[in-house]
Amino acid sequence: MTGAHTGIQIQILLGAFPRPMSEPLTAALLRVEVTENSNGPTGFQIVFDAGRGGPGHLGDGIIGSASLAPFSRVIIIVRMGLLPVVLVRGVITHRQLVYDQTDVVAVTGEDMTVMMDLAERVVAHPAMGEAAIATEILTRYSDYGIVPQVVTPTFVDQPVPAERVPVQHSTDLAYLRLLAARVHHVFALIPSPAIGSSIGYWGPAVGLGRPPLPPLPPLSVQTDGARDVRSLTFEHATLAMPILAAPLAVPGLAARIEVARRTLQAQHTGGLTAAAARARAQATADASTDRVVTATGELDVAGYGSILRSHRLVGVRGAGPSCDGLYQVDTVTHLIEQGGYRQKFTLVRPGVGTTAPVLPTSPLGG
Repeated sequence: MTGAHTGIQIQILLGAFPRPMSEPLTAALLRVEVTENSNGPTGFQIVFDAGRGGPGHLGDGIIGSASLAPFSRVIIIVRMGLLPVVLVRGVITHRQLVYDQTDVVAVTGEDMTVMMDLAERVVAHPAMGEAAIATEILTRYSDYGIVPQVVTPTFVDQPVPAERVPVQHSTDLAYLRLLAARVHHVFALIPSPAIGSSIGYWGPAVGLGRPPLPPLPPLSVQTDGARDVRSLTFEHATLAMPILAAPLAVPGLAARIEVARRTLQAQHTGGLTAAAARARAQATADASTDRVVTATGELDVAGYGSILRSHRLVGVRGAGPSCDGLYQVDTVTHLIEQGGYRQKFTLVRPGVGTTAPVLPTSPLGG
């Protein structure tokens, strides 16, 4: 899959110590779907042809396969030419055998963040700021191939133990995301080129990674007859989110940042210093404008010549002065089947107008 004429191939590794999928499973493979979400886990579904027949037929063998057992590890890789791109490293969380007009076995799962969301904890973190806590939590998951990459926020809230001690009352995943939201950061697992590991990134969303990853090749709507996307719809939602304070007027993805039109009362600020409370308020304000402008669309990967990835920056050209420029990829769904590889995506930014008259390009995104 997907076919030699597209120059794109897919490889699936399965098992406690992931190895290439067996020949019978490979022969029965119908399609693969992977959904990346900048605000949640990466999910996947692998669909096999179950065949027809009585006891012991193909469907029984697939759903009973040890390599497809619950919490078995899964690595999904696509190749364009010689370059491998790891779409997801995860575990199986759900299996389904369906008999209808097209008998199939569907195997569903999530990335390794699911392992961070299984146990609630009550843990004190005395004299530790958000970045230090994030680093401590991520080091617990080295056995899952997660390598911490934590970026210290602009303002560091360093609590004095005699006045306030941060206490975790949740799963590790929930607490990492709570800490990230307080400073307008994100937490994401980024599959690394080394197939057995992922980067546990906790830091700013724009320019994800350290050093920041370059923008992906731009999407062309109408440029001298060139068109990379099948469809692209822009939406300007000025009341999408409440705004606590004026967003920072710094150069970013949009030339005109949306003006605040709603207010939100600050919550859970007891024990904070004035500076820490202001920093949290500013983070809420900045986050409220992240998705003022959205663009939803679909593309054919072979025609685009690259692979969109969640969190990355990508340019749009040919859509007019208000809509051209750089965006952040918010969600992307990879739809891979015999003879085709499509992507459905959502791009976001905080306003209209471009800050990048000349769009940068990069090689195949990974």
